[in-house]
Amino acid sequence: GLCASAGKMKVVEEPNTFGLNNPFLPQTNRLQPKVSPSAISGPAHLFRLAGKCFSFVESTYKYEFCPFHNVTQHEQTFRWNAYSGILGIWHEWEIDNNTFAGMWMREGDSCETKSRQTKVHLVCGKSNKLAYVSEPSTCVYSLTFETPLVCHPHSLLVYPTLTEALQR
Repeated sequence: GLCASAGKMKVVEEPNTFGLNNPFLPQTNRLQPKVSPSAISGPAHLFRLAGKCFSFVESTYKYEFCPFHNVTQHEQTFRWNAYSGILGIWHEWEIDNNTFAGMWMREGDSCETKSRQTKVHLVCGKSNKLAYVSEPSTCVYSLTFETPLVCHPHSLLVYPTLTEALQR
């Protein structure tokens, strides 16, 4: 495994400004996911969120939540080595009391000995928007996503999403 990891090492001896001045090179190209996202699952009415991304800017960071795909964090700065990282890749629903309680995004970028991970809470709101981001413990993030798709009282119940055969 030594040779494989050596090939991925970047030698940074001078600022790489070429990426900054090149409009065809979005920053996200630098992100290297460790795993692929899980299959889309859960309440069918939320599947329409797949393929979309929602961002939230707090001080110098922009957070981006792409449902059923990933969560990323981008430092908003003109420094050449601005931080851009993956905070989690779509993994699974957390189910609590027969209800979809949150979306777990796991296997994000390394953080000391573990990987960054994010739990996304879906709450009722007038429009689809990322409303709040926090880091309750080191490298474990919490996002609040508002959407009208969960305003119905039964919108996050597990039972209706099971096939009829499984409900019997």
